Amino acid sequence: MSTQVLFTFFVEYKGGTYTSQIYASSVELAVKKWIADEMANIAKLSGTSPLCFEKDFGVEEVVAVKLDQCVNVWCITRSVDGKFLLVNVVATAEGMAN
Repeated sequence: MSTQVLFTFFVEYKGGTYTSQIYASSVELAVKKWIADEMANIAKLSGTSPLCFEKDFGVEEVVAVKLDQCVNVWCITRSVDGKFLLVNVVATAEGMAN
């Protein structure tokens, strides 16, 4: 069994800040799970059509870029419905989900 890591996602979009946590074995899997599980929620909370998120996140594979001089911190940026979206991802804890 692979080790599960708790990843915390901090999202800045349209003046709002959205936070969620996901267990996964890698940042790549955490990002895929975050997209699948959280995008509709952010769309609803921000008053944006879910179709905008699907369109702007479906163009190419979403890659979290590791931040220089940081440990376990990544960043994703996108334009969604013409607005800047910033996602910071932090590996915050190692261990199995409860």
